Amino acid sequence: MEIDPNVGSVEGSSELGLKTLENSSSIGKGKVSEKGKRLQKRILSFSQIVDHKGYSIGKCIENVLLEWGIDKVFTITVDNATANTTAIGYMIRKLNSWQDDGAVLGGKYLHVRCYAHILNLIVSDGLKDLHDSIVAIHNAVKYVKSSPSSIDRLKKLLHMRRLGLRGW
Repeated sequence: MEIDPNVGSVEGSSELGLKTLENSSSIGKGKVSEKGKRLQKRILSFSQIVDHKGYSIGKCIENVLLEWGIDKVFTITVDNATANTTAIGYMIRKLNSWQDDGAVLGGKYLHVRCYAHILNLIVSDGLKDLHDSIVAIHNAVKYVKSSPSSIDRLKKLLHMRRLGLRGW
């Protein structure tokens, strides 16, 4: 399955599945830009990776690129796990050994960290700091809603403080 020889540039995107099934993950889609044509998205492959070591991930990406006849890559998007950093280093060496500038610009921009994964890590870390407060608020709401007398006491307290009461 070769890509049209008029390919102007290729952006590869390696997506490592978060779900592991019998010690394997999948690697997925890529984008192809052909000269004079619009950017096209293609699923390049879903391949099993035997383990999560950098060499294995890099070898799997290499095999997919060889299968598709892709010898020039600008970016590969993965999360920031150490194994992926190792895989990217492996791919820079491989791509540059295939042809000059196989890793476009010497691979300087090859490793693009998945923004969704990074955002998830940031939000999860931030929520850890708020966890106790969130649990306390959840428990207070649960307590107030647990009986009509608790709701009546809350209504009286809010009325005394001249605070509005919505949704009760």
